[in-house]
Amino acid sequence: MDGDEDRAARLLETCSGEHAANLLAFIRKRRIQILSQLPWSQTGEGPHLILAGGRTDPKFLIHNIGFEGNDLPNGVSANIHQFYNPESPPDLYLAQMVEWHFIPPNLQELGCPLIGQTVNYDRHIHAVYPWLQLFDHLIVTDSTTHHEASRLSAAPTYTFPKSYCLPQTLPPYRHDRDIADKDLDLLITGNAYHPYNRDKGALIRNILEIEDLQLLLANGFLYSTQYAHRLSRSRLALSYFRRPGVTSTRGLEALAMGVPLLSQPESTLGLWVGEDEGLLTYTPDTLKNTIQDALSNYAKHHEAAARGGVIIRTEFDVKRVASQYLRFAVFLASKPRAERRRFPAPTQRSVNAWQGWRQSEAAVYIALRQNAFEAWRTLKPEDHSVETLNAPARETMLTCVRMGLAPASQNLRDLLPITLELYRAGLQTKPNSLTLRFNFVRAALHFGTEPDIEQGLSLATETLDATAGNFTLDLLDDVMTWDYCNEFFNYRAYFDIVTYSIANSIDRTAELKNLIFASLHYYRARMAGAIEDFAFAAKLDPNFPNYRLWWAKALDATGDRQSALDAVPLLENLATNSLQVIDASSLLQSIESDHDLPSPRRPGVTVAVERLKNQTFSDADYAAIRYSAYFQAQRLDLARNNGVKVLKEPSVPTPTISILFADLNGGCSRKLNAALERQDIPRDAFEIISAEVFERASPHVMSVADTILLCGQTDFLYNKNVAFNATLMNARGEIVLIIDDDIALPPGALSDIIQFFRANDRPTIAVTNTGANPGAPESLYGLALRREQAVAFGGLDEGPYYTGRAGGPAELAQRLQSKGFEISTLPCLPQHSNTRLVSQAKRASILQELSPFEHSGKYQLPIHENPEIRQMRIAQIDRLL
Repeated sequence: MDGDEDRAARLLETCSGEHAANLLAFIRKRRIQILSQLPWSQTGEGPHLILAGGRTDPKFLIHNIGFEGNDLPNGVSANIHQFYNPESPPDLYLAQMVEWHFIPPNLQELGCPLIGQTVNYDRHIHAVYPWLQLFDHLIVTDSTTHHEASRLSAAPTYTFPKSYCLPQTLPPYRHDRDIADKDLDLLITGNAYHPYNRDKGALIRNILEIEDLQLLLANGFLYSTQYAHRLSRSRLALSYFRRPGVTSTRGLEALAMGVPLLSQPESTLGLWVGEDEGLLTYTPDTLKNTIQDALSNYAKHHEAAARGGVIIRTEFDVKRVASQYLRFAVFLASKPRAERRRFPAPTQRSVNAWQGWRQSEAAVYIALRQNAFEAWRTLKPEDHSVETLNAPARETMLTCVRMGLAPASQNLRDLLPITLELYRAGLQTKPNSLTLRFNFVRAALHFGTEPDIEQGLSLATETLDATAGNFTLDLLDDVMTWDYCNEFFNYRAYFDIVTYSIANSIDRTAELKNLIFASLHYYRARMAGAIEDFAFAAKLDPNFPNYRLWWAKALDATGDRQSALDAVPLLENLATNSLQVIDASSLLQSIESDHDLPSPRRPGVTVAVERLKNQTFSDADYAAIRYSAYFQAQRLDLARNNGVKVLKEPSVPTPTISILFADLNGGCSRKLNAALERQDIPRDAFEIISAEVFERASPHVMSVADTILLCGQTDFLYNKNVAFNATLMNARGEIVLIIDDDIALPPGALSDIIQFFRANDRPTIAVTNTGANPGAPESLYGLALRREQAVAFGGLDEGPYYTGRAGGPAELAQRLQSKGFEISTLPCLPQHSNTRLVSQAKRASILQELSPFEHSGKYQLPIHENPEIRQMRIAQIDRLL
């Protein structure tokens, strides 16, 4: 394993047995030829660098099949024999990870040993399970994964923790960095707030209760260099996996940067380091105490992590890991082989819709769709299975999603009719297939036209009116990928049950049917509004929090006090134990105010929510698709959604000034609205425009605001700038006042602002409550300027870093000042400071490191500009010209 071939050969010469003889023969070969499907990285980013490291080892000659770099060009349904010279066949075939690649279906025709590694087999179980059967040997990283994976295939399964390397882009570790420079207590990254990973979100929810903790949560993917910069400022890092033994790649990077790592006790990292080297273990019950104890004695752990960093950088160097990993593969390949069990060639499928590892070639997915369609077309009706009927519709739908991620894309609408017709044809052949029914209903309600929606609702009702026994469902019937419309179905529970059932030969089909029926109830409730359907969904699948959240929303929407009382315990639980903490807690606060129903648990929740708003950044992927057809089909009225929903139209004649406010479940503007009612100017001189971040406007807001807009956001961390831009697009006043806090404006505030702009006719002026210091988001809550200037500067930036507390008018005020605007203050705007748990200076420096260009202060327009405001800006320029 360590490359000492001479000594290994001498030892093997003393051994008897076929395995030893085979291994000795491999060692004596000048070069071992490997035909592989390994991840390829030109930049050296990331931990999946076996290919890059292996190509520096003179013992191995690697021919890699793929779609990147110097790969042997792969394709859909490729022939394995086209990738090697039959006169010099490979010594072994190696795939890492099985679920990431398009493996040639005739792989078993290859005469050499077939070795595959898997990690997320269960997240893609329907697509991956048939492929696991093809291999002679399977590799996983740890015992917790081995326990299940070993039961999914007849092939022997082995653990090999050193399957990942440190990124080649990882900067040198500076132990001389002063501990005082570490201004962040704890760093957490990864897909924490996602319906599939709700247990990690619940863990973080508990961390938020720690007082005075300087936390940075980056929800999503950070490049290794970005992550390293964050680590250099952090005292602790956290890793969490639902299979706790998995080798943590981000944990490796943390230790390599000398940062103590909080890890689960089962982690394989414990094979190399322990507490004396910076690895601190926790359980969900002990995590808070572990964090507090580590911070209180940090100097000790800092020194320990420095020792651990030396070990990790040595052991997980790319060349060392690749050398050992490939030699382990040779060890497996040398094992005596019985006659290979032959399995039918599996069907290649997409394993995800838009999140996670994907091949870069769009043509690959088009070819998948075409292959599935050809197989469907050539079969007679009586020869079809649910799989052959479902496959072309599935691949077409996923192609729609990928092509529909771009803003204003029409491709989803162009391809959607084909998808629905394929499902309809499938239902004619297999009318009792619960999978085909479910997949059709979801496609129709998310993406269909009005007749499609009506048919989808009708089929959902027909299904729910029958009993589960009327329908067929096989364990491997494909219910789409884990990231397809994932807020409407409990994929995590469904795939866990399927995987467990296969691994243990247990029939749990009844539970799977319940999960599908729960989702159908939820869909019908979202489209028709029946409280009973929300309740049925929550009772059939009590572990999926979205159902309980919308049940509570439906109860609140009745306006009835008793229904509101029934919603309170649902919301208290969600605000304490779920990913929907902000939505649930803000709705709970509004219900308390509207119905005088105090919640004794809410004060503690409020503190945690404020920390979450202020100490979290979102992944850019969420903003990138905000205006795509796919994203819009996940909210409001689903397929009927055309963007922001107008709940109340204006009735005021053309006003002089527009008050723009972004609300959270209608509960964040009571003092402001009361103060606006006391202004000393005529009511028709100003308009109030409220944009609700979620989907609820309180009775109080309905009675006060002139225009009410619903944004229907579903991300765990809202983007308030999206709501502000919606108000700006609907503003009719010459002047706009953007207010980002529930502040009590004095009675003369609006008249003072109007007089200021009338006395100063220069276009490059603005007013904030902080005057010439606009870059102070702790205290800047108000910005007044001419509407045409707000449009000319593109409104507010909707980028992922301006979410939660980071959103609001401060970002626009900074851009105005950098372009020469004179920023003034007026006594009518009260001096007020929102308490921020992360200082403005710290947040600014974090943003600067995360995205230097976006936060350089050298640009005029938003990096993530609202497309509708862009059109308004262009039209405004055209008028001036």
